[in-house]
Amino acid sequence: MIKAVIFDFGNVLYELDFDLFYKNFSDLLKIDVSPGFPEKLQRSIVAYERGKINTETFIWNFQHYTEGEIDALDVIKAWNSLLKGFPQNRWEFLKQWGQKYKLYLLSNINELHLSKIYQHMKTEHGQIDFETKYFDAVFYSHLIGRSKPDIDIYQYVEEGLGLKGEEIFFVDDRMDNIIAAQERGWSAVCHDPGKDIVDLFKDYIEPHLQ
Repeated sequence: MIKAVIFDFGNVLYELDFDLFYKNFSDLLKIDVSPGFPEKLQRSIVAYERGKINTETFIWNFQHYTEGEIDALDVIKAWNSLLKGFPQNRWEFLKQWGQKYKLYLLSNINELHLSKIYQHMKTEHGQIDFETKYFDAVFYSHLIGRSKPDIDIYQYVEEGLGLKGEEIFFVDDRMDNIIAAQERGWSAVCHDPGKDIVDLFKDYIEPHLQ
């Protein structure tokens, strides 16, 4: 029996623009990062998402990756260009489904992105407490020291919620995250970020209610 619905944040509820993100960093670093960041920077990104390094260190790693120094504000601007926005229709969607299930967020996220999201939610939507208003709890990687798809983050969530895997329904946009959740016994669906979760969620969850 499904007792909890857990959403990934980026590319499920909050829209992201990876094309712009990679373009901005390719221009900034003078290398093509669209296939992926160099290993040194990728390690820094993962460490930052897990809260293992602070924002200042993260920015410094990008500033000094190349021989010439890069302005810290340019790093922040490129980093935050990933964040596209939160469609207005998703508030009502969360409100409606929140009347049927407990809703949670499980996101690989970081301090810079979360700060920018808070700013966007306040200025564009007048939402200053969306995490408590629409969700029963949130699990952010940089605050809990774990990230998807490592199996320990799913165990951490189960223990935090006091639920078994079969009582959880999970939506994420990455198949590796979905596979890891399914290994813990979660019901899970991989969402296509090119489509609106509002239109598809009922079709996602209904087969798992049988």
